[in-house]
Amino acid sequence: PPNILVKGKTLILADFGLSKFRDITKQSATRHQIGQGDYLAPECEELEGNFAKGIIGRSSDIWSFGVIMAEILTHLFKGASGVKAFREMRRYQLGNFFFSHFHHGPGAPNPAVAIWFSRLENEALAIPMFLPLIREMLPVKPTQRPKAIEVQARLQLIAVRLFASEINQQYNIACDRAGAVNAWIENWRFESWSHSRKAIRAEEASAMAERKGFEHDFDATFDILDRIHDQLHSIGLADRKGLERAFFPLRYLNNCLSELLPVSQQKEMQETFEHKILSIEDVQRLRDIGEALRTQKQGEHPARLAAIKRMTILAEQHLSLMHSDLMIGPNKVRPAQKCVKLRSGEVMTMEKGEGTEIVSVPVVVEWVLHDSHISEQVGHERLLSIDALATMLSLEDKPEEFRVLRCSAYFHDPHEPRSGLVFAIPTAPAVSEAPEVISLADLFRRDGTATGQRPALGDKFRLAVALTTSIAEFHKVGWLHKNISSANIVFFLRAGSSPETQITKPYIVGFNHSRLIIGITEGSYDIKYKDYQHPGYLRNELRFNFKFDYYSLGLGSARDWILAIA
Repeated sequence: PPNILVKGKTLILADFGLSKFRDITKQSATRHQIGQGDYLAPECEELEGNFAKGIIGRSSDIWSFGVIMAEILTHLFKGASGVKAFREMRRYQLGNFFFSHFHHGPGAPNPAVAIWFSRLENEALAIPMFLPLIREMLPVKPTQRPKAIEVQARLQLIAVRLFASEINQQYNIACDRAGAVNAWIENWRFESWSHSRKAIRAEEASAMAERKGFEHDFDATFDILDRIHDQLHSIGLADRKGLERAFFPLRYLNNCLSELLPVSQQKEMQETFEHKILSIEDVQRLRDIGEALRTQKQGEHPARLAAIKRMTILAEQHLSLMHSDLMIGPNKVRPAQKCVKLRSGEVMTMEKGEGTEIVSVPVVVEWVLHDSHISEQVGHERLLSIDALATMLSLEDKPEEFRVLRCSAYFHDPHEPRSGLVFAIPTAPAVSEAPEVISLADLFRRDGTATGQRPALGDKFRLAVALTTSIAEFHKVGWLHKNISSANIVFFLRAGSSPETQITKPYIVGFNHSRLIIGITEGSYDIKYKDYQHPGYLRNELRFNFKFDYYSLGLGSARDWILAIA
């Protein structure tokens, strides 16, 4: 500390009289010459006998810096008396001499240091961030200490986290005062950015330090945080009329923070932001958020997810209450000229239009079977739940990642205890012409050489990514499929095309077992596809959860696809 000068907020290292300059690529080993005090590394000299000088290097400076950091941390939370108590705790005797070193000589740690650190651990938020680094800087073996650039990167990461934590508190206060949706959106975006920064592990920070431009990114990040801090401070002083406008600059600053992140962390920031939105259960708030996101052009994807989550909540609460625009008469739907059966339904035709403008278009109908012995109350609730499911699946403005068909109607079969969910077919063929549709299960049974074509390896992986991403999107908004198998993954083929060339455009069907359908038991499944279900679910030991959808995909569809067409 005596050769560290302080000027305002700047620390200046002085007293280079004994320093030696070495190229960073060359070894720094040299014999210790002179120096005393508690800050010397254990390899500097023996503490007994003739006090023989040892070989030191750059790692010796890391030790000294770690000691200084330990004393600074102690002073921050325990004051000058704490620093004195720490020194007394380290005091020990060797021969006729007393020392307060952080070690007991070369290769020998001072156990009092570890005891003091353990006492410090629960003092404040900063302690868990600093202490692991300080411990890594103070092993008695020089080769175990980090490099200076790694220490720098870790300290910069800690500085950003602490500043971000302070700003998060400012944001919460400002948002509570403003109450506007736009304010909360920027708060969630900043929290998501902070979360992505916290996810950086120590070894990742060290690797980032080697990257060109790292120092610039840190300076730029801190500059932006300073500006956010100042803007939030001004919001705290603004009158209520100008509060909402005062949040507009924060949108730009949050964008700047995002752009400084590596691509992987930008993605993590976006996913965290979406998770914060989708954790909201208030339907009015979800609608306001969706409108605000679209108005601000903050991204169509989270806005669409908010709309789907809102509709999902309404559906679960059965607030759709029998939409007449979705329920149609059974006479509107007829068998198609070409019979195409799916696992849970079939391709049929549906009449659209009025008067002389009526046309028949091909559709997919999925059947929801009813128990003939259910009570009138349960039957009514189940009809409401079918309407709710149809409403939820009828949204047109879904993200591209949602590989599901749009439900355009539903009807109740007057001859059988069942209801039909009617789904529009994407890029449907000509009017009244049934499309060629094939499931992944059908594709498994085909001879891959029959058409002279096999899917490219890259297409197989694109299929796997498309299916996994789609299911992840379902779960974000609270959907559980419960019925995933190769029979419920289908492809709609254009004229003259083969399924091998369409495998990157799958659609997931089979929502007739969705958790929204009342009356479906926990153990309901098709015996032919039981291998796709989790064993605990098959034995009725566990209620269905989102992990079971991934189980069905991972141990069923994806496995079969790779094995069948490899």
